[in-house]
Amino acid sequence: MTTRRRLFGAIFTTCAMIAGFAVTAGNSAEATDFRNIYNPDSGIEITNAVNHKCLDIRTQDGVNNDRARVQQYHCTGVDEQKFIVTFATNDQGHPYFYLVTLRNKCIELSQPTAADGVQIDQTTCALKPEQLWRLQTSTDLTYNLISNFGTCLDVSGGSSADEARIQSWTCNGTGAQRWRGGTGFPHACSDRFNDGGPSTVSCEYDHIRWEVRSGNTTDQCLDVTDASHNPDVLIQQWGCSGANEQLFLFSFAWASGAGNIYYQIKSNESGLCLEPRGTSAGAPIRQERCGIPTTDLAQSWRVEHDRINRGFLLVNAATDMCLTVPGESHSNGTKIQQANCNNFFGQSWTLRE
Repeated sequence: MTTRRRLFGAIFTTCAMIAGFAVTAGNSAEATDFRNIYNPDSGIEITNAVNHKCLDIRTQDGVNNDRARVQQYHCTGVDEQKFIVTFATNDQGHPYFYLVTLRNKCIELSQPTAADGVQIDQTTCALKPEQLWRLQTSTDLTYNLISNFGTCLDVSGGSSADEARIQSWTCNGTGAQRWRGGTGFPHACSDRFNDGGPSTVSCEYDHIRWEVRSGNTTDQCLDVTDASHNPDVLIQQWGCSGANEQLFLFSFAWASGAGNIYYQIKSNESGLCLEPRGTSAGAPIRQERCGIPTTDLAQSWRVEHDRINRGFLLVNAATDMCLTVPGESHSNGTKIQQANCNNFFGQSWTLRE
């Protein structure tokens, strides 16, 4: 295995109650290496799908100021044209998001109304209706940005000019209301590095490449056998080295009605997802091509606190079994299995950035 430089960071989470919701807010305890974080909907340009110009905060209004207006402008790569799409809440069966600037301001309707022609501006983030947006995404990955009042983000008059006003308007299917940028399908939860206002569902392990260490030993990690890029290759434990085949990206998959958060666990080496090869206890864990998270439940895992061994259990959604080192082995090359969860050391894991 090739040894590669490890990426470390530390952050602590604190809980608060805001607007009646339990909110998880991230406060960096020391410098975090953000190269270890992957969020495809962070720091993106949001461009009109027809004229390809960017949403932009008007510099004349002061890019750090509340009530600075949003306009369209040719894309120049400046910070005032970069946004983070971060989860806020679920409402009426839809996930709603904040559109957050790199200066931690939220894009909002300047007036809380469904009337046509309301100016879009930026202000301090808070969980209020005029800051909430949902994406209605088409197969070409362009989308409408629909406000909590049911109106669409719109270029005034369908203009292609720089400094054209951005407003809310009755949704009408025109190019003035079609946008692109990011995935078009942002995660319906808030990871711990997201900026913006409070959110109602937290997925604190999301968007991070983790080294998954066995609680059974002090120095053995989940590892892709032979650093393979092939599907159906088994996962083993091996001495921790920081190699790429020992880093795994946790990517939000779905949230259950009971409040459990499920993740796909993707090899940073191969990009393939972990799943059991079968449904019975003792089935080995392999890497396989990633499927659709909400339907391919064998690739969905939840993280549970192992309060007995002070680590984490990784529990499969399809089988409700735990990721396990069989026999609590200490040997390199031991193939990882799923087994009924019983809180022994072979099922306890720690996550290290």
